[in-house]
Amino acid sequence: MWQKIHTERRQTVTKEILTKENIQKDVLAYVKRRPSPNYTWSKTFYMSGQGIENTSLVGDEFYLVILHSTQEICAVYNTKFFVYEG
Repeated sequence: MWQKIHTERRQTVTKEILTKENIQKDVLAYVKRRPSPNYTWSKTFYMSGQGIENTSLVGDEFYLVILHSTQEICAVYNTKFFVYEG
């Protein structure tokens, strides 16, 4: 289940509660495309793709940033660590 949070010209931000299925489809697919580094701007939450996978649990909420042109997820942010202010 996802909820649209914000739409810009090039991307949409959605908020999604992870189920077993969409961890595989969304988060792990993103991690495989972009294994590391992630969140390089953050001293606290700078982590590899494996780190994202290790801290992701069924039931977690994620912000997904989706490109309009390709419909690919270009960033994932766990709401345990990040707050979207758009």
